[in-house]
Amino acid sequence: MRRPLVLTIFLRLECLQPGCKSHPPEAPGPSPSLQDAGVVDAGQPPGPWSLQAAPVEVPEGMRSSPFDVPRSLNIPSGMSVAVWARMPGARFIAFSPEGTLLVSVPGQGKVMQVRPRAGQDPEVTQWAGGLGRPHDIVFHERDGQMWVFLSEKDRVTRSRWTPGETTRGAVETVVSGLPDASLPELHGAYGHELKNLAVDSRHRVYVAIASTCNVCLGDTTSDPLRGAIYRWDWPFCNPNPDSPSGLKHMPLDRDYDMNRDGSRADCAAMDRTDQGIQAHSAPLGLTFFDKGELNPAWQRGALVAYHGSWNRTERTGYKVTVFPWDLATHQPTAEVDLVTGFTTPDLGVWGRPVDVALAPGGGFIVSDDAAGALYRIAPTARP
Repeated sequence: MRRPLVLTIFLRLECLQPGCKSHPPEAPGPSPSLQDAGVVDAGQPPGPWSLQAAPVEVPEGMRSSPFDVPRSLNIPSGMSVAVWARMPGARFIAFSPEGTLLVSVPGQGKVMQVRPRAGQDPEVTQWAGGLGRPHDIVFHERDGQMWVFLSEKDRVTRSRWTPGETTRGAVETVVSGLPDASLPELHGAYGHELKNLAVDSRHRVYVAIASTCNVCLGDTTSDPLRGAIYRWDWPFCNPNPDSPSGLKHMPLDRDYDMNRDGSRADCAAMDRTDQGIQAHSAPLGLTFFDKGELNPAWQRGALVAYHGSWNRTERTGYKVTVFPWDLATHQPTAEVDLVTGFTTPDLGVWGRPVDVALAPGGGFIVSDDAAGALYRIAPTARP
């Protein structure tokens, strides 16, 4: 028996059947065989950007493994990196307007909060507990009231945010009945059970219902469909990076196992991916910026945290990158590494980035669920 999917506030889940598009067809543009122009901010090229190895500064009380030995990360020159707080299993993060950081810990069913304190380590306390694998956190203002949206394995809730609060207030259910591992058809196995969400400027909530495995036909007939953000098809057509356009506007090929004869989806009619990412990188956290916070030449862009591959002989991912925006074409330009160095020469891994958030006062925070750490990466000299 399937659960009813209950939507109780402004929620827009638009499921695309094979062949549907997420938006009306666009006017013909430049040939997709062209590489991205690399034009950033109306023709201004990116300024100098180089990474340098920097020691990870670790407060004395936070030097348990993997920081029981010196660690370093490759970060932009002119910046420093420090362990800001230790938190085993730290996943998604979000700053409140006044600078409190909420951190989900799905493995422990709780959300923690980290409050900065002048001259000492930040205060780390529990904000909410007894939750069902909480994952994504979004602050959203509506009609002068700030709300906190939180995704769990089978629902999305919200609560009013009061500056300075130490525990979560009254909870309202936004969406219930989301699929989790308890569904009889899944027999307790749901490899991508955790949910991500977003709220747009029109107060619409978007929920990602992930696939149950890497490629499962059952996900395409389930109710609700899995393997979707409900504005995205999955998995009958595969972007092909081995073309003149590389990872930009990749042509779509039929999946050999799932759509060999093209009967399940017309790949030629599908929207092409605006910007591809190396397979198995496991991009998890994504944060937009629009005020040139990282580089004056990059007015807008997106930060992406790569959790990294787990079943590849040659490691990929395990880093944070930035995609500067081309303001003329409204497209991401070529990827630029921002934080690297979580792997070792012997193919070992000591850290796995999950999410990234811009920090009040400059710099950014990266969560790492493998090292159980929150890193603060900030300019060494501030204006």
